[in-house]
Amino acid sequence: MIRQALNSLLRSFRGQGFPAAVSGVLSDCITRFDQSITTDFTRMFPGGPASLQGMSSTQIRHLLQNRTSLPQGMTVVTRCLQGSTVILTLTDPSKHNLWIANLGDGQAGVLISTPFFTSTQISNVI
Repeated sequence: MIRQALNSLLRSFRGQGFPAAVSGVLSDCITRFDQSITTDFTRMFPGGPASLQGMSSTQIRHLLQNRTSLPQGMTVVTRCLQGSTVILTLTDPSKHNLWIANLGDGQAGVLISTPFFTSTQISNVI
């Protein structure tokens, strides 16, 4: 998903602000991936998330047990319960730009050697 979106950006982008456009592509792709986890889970319920309010915990449990008996149902539930972690780094060929995308509980850091090593924790880039 990210590779395809970046390739599309490279083919179509004209003008100033390329680093910001790359940041936007990374943010959009990771956000869509994260949202797809919730969307896939809520599609398991007839009527979507709103229908959950009218269901008892027994009904929800029964529905999930029926859905998770299929391999794809178990995958959807597992993805939703476990969440997602993404740490992605990207540099341009000239190494003038560095992008770090972080989602979930993973942590990224940058180590710089000038003449001593210094490090910085990156917690919220996009």
